[in-house]
Amino acid sequence: MPDQFELVGQQQVTATGPSELSATFVAPAPGFYTVVWEVAEEDQATDTADYIAGPWVDGYGIAEETVSYRHMIEISTAATSRVREEGTFLVDDVWVSGFPADHGDFQGDERFAPDTADIVLSLYFFPEGEEVTDENTDAAEFIAMTTFPARNGYYPEVASPEFKALVDDAGELIGGTYVFVTSFAGDDRVQPYSSSFEDSAEQVVITPPAAPTPPASSSLPSLAKTGVAGSTLIGLAGVFIVSGLLMLRRPEESE
Repeated sequence: MPDQFELVGQQQVTATGPSELSATFVAPAPGFYTVVWEVAEEDQATDTADYIAGPWVDGYGIAEETVSYRHMIEISTAATSRVREEGTFLVDDVWVSGFPADHGDFQGDERFAPDTADIVLSLYFFPEGEEVTDENTDAAEFIAMTTFPARNGYYPEVASPEFKALVDDAGELIGGTYVFVTSFAGDDRVQPYSSSFEDSAEQVVITPPAAPTPPASSSLPSLAKTGVAGSTLIGLAGVFIVSGLLMLRRPEESE
């Protein structure tokens, strides 16, 4: 067995004539696995051993006998907003784990496609009053997207000039919830991934400014003529107050 292969399982099957044979193995961890068939003289019955010309071993790592048990990634995020002179922008801190250590380097072979290079970060906007759920995505407006490398690590403040909060005709912020969605298309070594719209760590709520309160009237109310002395009127005016409220594991390294 070549040094770069690791034995993870072994089974023996018997053929009594032309037939289809199968064997089942359990992969202990994600990676490439290949099955190697072998015929050994010492394993044969006495009455059939003479028909075996010699030992036979299948090829190691041939495409038809190799499968991929794909990795599953994990992504954690923390979305925030940043106020700049040009407006309010949304940014996302991203932590990625679970990729093969060399993900991005594998260029593919006769059986498996090259690694997908990027993770996609998309920004959506739910207007105020709309439920932020995976079932209500038709109500969301797509804002923009950007990408970053599909590799393990911490990616601080993933952003784009287009990740800008919406404003109305008066230049005031429009109320609602912005949601980042992180997605990976998957490849032959890693399963697809997409975050939920309902992930609160990926949401930023924008509250529109309160409507201005109309100024109170500066004129005093007129009083009916009652014969009250002028000094008394002044005293009354002063009280008005304004108030409000064999199975083998094949190495994944690039050749």
